[in-house]
Amino acid sequence: MRRGVGALAFGPDGRLLPRLKDGAARALLRALAECWDVSYDAHCRSDEPAVAEAREAECAAAAASLRPLVRGRRVLEIGCGDGNLLSKLAPHARRLEGVDVSPAALALARRRCRGLRNVRLRRLGRWRLPFADGAFDAVLCRRTLSHLDPEAALAVLREARRVVKDRGRLAFDLAHLYDADYLEVLTTPARSSWPSPNRQRFWTPGMVRAVLPRLGLRLDSLATGRHLEIRATRVSTARRPDAAT
Repeated sequence: MRRGVGALAFGPDGRLLPRLKDGAARALLRALAECWDVSYDAHCRSDEPAVAEAREAECAAAAASLRPLVRGRRVLEIGCGDGNLLSKLAPHARRLEGVDVSPAALALARRRCRGLRNVRLRRLGRWRLPFADGAFDAVLCRRTLSHLDPEAALAVLREARRVVKDRGRLAFDLAHLYDADYLEVLTTPARSSWPSPNRQRFWTPGMVRAVLPRLGLRLDSLATGRHLEIRATRVSTARRPDAAT
């Protein structure tokens, strides 16, 4: 029998039951949504032309590299933001789903993707993706996972593995710890956005190689630069990937 103490719940042995952890996870998602709402509102109002052009060029390059992966396939983008990547990939994919936690970002995405019949957008209100197992041929996640603590990033990757079919492909990136500018950010308090919920978290190639097999993913390629650009394939495992720690 459970004993309730305020917002907490304890089992008969006195251990805290999952209610608190689940509540904290929902609170984190709300905090991330609020941060991204502010960020998208700010960049829409204040982007200088040079910044906007650089962002557009970067997105165009990403779309070009992803076209072979999405051509004729059912594709999910986690953290679709303003829909720029979706709009560039729409002519090549069979079906595209975009999800994001930020209402402000999705409002921009709906305007950008208006008239694209193979694109559907949804707001995420929980960590579990609202799709069936194996629903997609490929899953994309760009400039998103680095804004999550490692545990949360791995939870998203577990969900990505769940909704992609066997031998389906994943393409995602992570901020590279060894990038000179990121090291400068980390070691210069005035440049750091800590303790913001959506600050950058940093990864190394070794971390990626260590965790992907435990998620039931095979590392296909890893390109190093300012970001680690990763391609992986879902593989069958003897044990459930979400059982890994």
